[in-house]
Formats: sequence, structure tokens, C-alpha cells
Amino acid sequence: MDNSKIKTYFDRLAAEWDLHSGDHSETIGLIFDSLGSIKGKDVLDVACGTGVLIPEYWKREAGSLDCIDLSEGMLQRAKEKYGVLPVRFLLGDAQTYPFEKQYDLIMVYNAFPHFTDPFALVKNAARHLKDGGIFAIAHSMSREELNRVHCPDNIVSCMLMPMEELTALVSTELTVTEAISNEQMYLLVARKEEKR
Repeated sequence: MDNSKIKTYFDRLAAEWDLHSGDHSETIGLIFDSLGSIKGKDVLDVACGTGVLIPEYWKREAGSLDCIDLSEGMLQRAKEKYGVLPVRFLLGDAQTYPFEKQYDLIMVYNAFPHFTDPFALVKNAARHLKDGGIFAIAHSMSREELNRVHCPDNIVSCMLMPMEELTALVSTELTVTEAISNEQMYLLVARKEEKR
């Protein structure tokens, strides 16, 4: 995979992306319920796309929200939809981006197979989490369904790894507290241990 091809692909689809996204509100609710309260918390939405989760963060009273995406087209669409809200939009690669702050929650929703270096993403997320902060990788469909949709062309996405493999990867940096892979969702939640 190549970041420039991924960026071009999502830039091209941004204008019509929401027309084909479907309604996953029930699963999104379950995902957020598993994270605990985010009221007053500093949140980073990684690969935010057109901002599908932005209303959920505000409904749950996040304290601050930064959204990052590699695609200018996707970010522009998110700004058009939610630019009136106090959201900071960042253009860049979350695998290497030098974020200026640390977060209570870093969420990667429906985007994990599009990262060229998953370990770099996990390391950078861990570096920018507050002690006790949460890192979540979530998909609102099963691994099998997602892999059927993506079909491994290795151009803009790779296959979503088995949960055991993801758990081992994330465990190198963080403590995994929940791992679910079923017909409704694929969800890993991990915590940065507090320094003593």
C-alpha cells in the first residue's frame, strides 16, 4: 500500500461517501458504551473521514475534539458538515503526526485496514495518550464482512487481521482491556497504564 494512492482514492470518493455509508448507529452506540464516559475528555478521532462520529462525541459531551485524516477531500466534507462545532481538523498521517497534546481517548473507527504500518500507528497513539487514556480500534461490521468488502488488492487497504493478532500487536504498547470480534462488530479497547 502507498499513502499517496490511499489519499487519492479517498479524495475522489469524499463528495459521495456519506451516500453509501449506511446506518450503523446501534453498533456505534455499543462501541461507545464500552469506552465508558468521555464527558469532559480530550478526544482524537483518527482517520475521521467525513466526520461520522463527530455527533456521537458531542452527544456524549467530549471536552475537546481533534479529527485527523490523510485525505483533504474527506476533511473538507467533515468541515462542511460540522465546521460550526468546536472541532480542530488536522490534515496528516496519524502514524507519524507530531500531535501537540495528549488525549484521554484515541479512536480509529472503520479505518484500521487503510494504515500502511499498523505498528507505527499504535506506537504513535500510545505516545500521545494520557496516563489512563483509552485507545480503541472499532469497526461496525464483522471482520469477515469487512474483508469481503475490501478484497485484498493491497492498493488502499489490507485485510483486517484476526483479533488475536491485533491484541498481540497492541499489547506491545498498551494493556488490552476488551477484544470483541463477532457478527456485529470488531472492537479492541486498550488502556495506557498510569505511571506510579
